[in-house]
Amino acid sequence: MANRYFHWRGNGAGTKTDWQDGRNWVDGSGIPYLQTDYPGSSASDSDYVYFDAALEAGAASAETNLDLSAKNPIASLTMTSDYNGHVGTSTSILTVKIPNGEVIIDGSGCDAANYINGEGTTGINKIKTFGGSITIGGKIGSVELLKGVVEIANSATITTSLIIAYLTSPTTDVLLTIGSATLPSNVAAMGGTTTCNAALDSLDIRGGIWVQSGAITTVDVAGGTLDWRSGDIGTANVYSGTLTAANGSTARAIGTVTLYPAGTLNLNNRQSNISINNYIQTYGGSLVLGSGQKVTLV
Repeated sequence: MANRYFHWRGNGAGTKTDWQDGRNWVDGSGIPYLQTDYPGSSASDSDYVYFDAALEAGAASAETNLDLSAKNPIASLTMTSDYNGHVGTSTSILTVKIPNGEVIIDGSGCDAANYINGEGTTGINKIKTFGGSITIGGKIGSVELLKGVVEIANSATITTSLIIAYLTSPTTDVLLTIGSATLPSNVAAMGGTTTCNAALDSLDIRGGIWVQSGAITTVDVAGGTLDWRSGDIGTANVYSGTLTAANGSTARAIGTVTLYPAGTLNLNNRQSNISINNYIQTYGGSLVLGSGQKVTLV
């Protein structure tokens, strides 16, 4: 099996937006491929894909023939800040199989958002972002976000982990929107500003702002803010940082809460419709209750 290296140029003799036209790709020496040789075209090769250079005059972004579901897996995909085009559109989404490698995206030089899905059976092993705008969907193993404007689409199923961190700014490096996706049990936020509309088994917040509209089985808050808008919470441990219900008017319930000295728990949404199903165990910290709330202090 040979390693093949594909660098997008989008300036072939055919349709310049066509992923499946090898003339839009060059090898490491700058030589265009044959029309029938493109990433995913060969079962006997490992294809490494790069979007790593500015488009020349007359060249185009990769926008067509992007469904590679029936093609062969590729080894990896890397986008650097030098690339000034984009990959995919909202109606033409790159769908690939990357069973072992990574998708690494720095789309800070792109002229529009990027759209990438993992194929439904094999999927994408891992996606990491370092800038730009991207929407991801389909089957994905791990997602690690360090910078960028990111949407996790309703179609996404993330099986292993979702980690939100940052490079320089804890709250603005990553701006993340999560639809009604299927998320893994390992979800951790060290930074970013996240708006989540999906249910969560487990959420670990250590920094940033997380706005939640969906049920959570267990949440640990050890920094940052959990802005709880709707959906029930089973168990919450507030070590430091803030868990607040103040910004959501929807009726909801929280089960067991343990509040530590550096934590803040605010259950006053001024609607008197937040129930405490079990108890709050407090070791200090700041506790704000709503009018008429019943609470057992252990």
